[in-house]
Amino acid sequence: MSKEIATAFWFASESSDKTYQALLYTDRSTSCECPAWKFRKKTTAAGERTCRHTRDIQAGIAESTAKKFVVYKPIETIFFLRAKEHQVSSGHIAKQDERRRVFDLE
Repeated sequence: MSKEIATAFWFASESSDKTYQALLYTDRSTSCECPAWKFRKKTTAAGERTCRHTRDIQAGIAESTAKKFVVYKPIETIFFLRAKEHQVSSGHIAKQDERRRVFDLE
């Protein structure tokens, strides 16, 4: 059974013109498609796989470091609370419907 996605983020690569997608799941776990996540398998003290992008998500700063993010299922995290504040203060919503919120920060 697959996990339910809460939020998808797109991050620009620091070394090329690629964009990587990182996911925040409703159980608050994360994943990423970048090479650091796939091949280096760096882990946290709790043994969870990590990369720069997933650390940004867990730290609650991904909304300012990602190129774009889409909230599919809101969950109460530091990220979501900050995203709501960002939405109100900056008007960066590109599109909104009943199922999701799209934040395009470019």
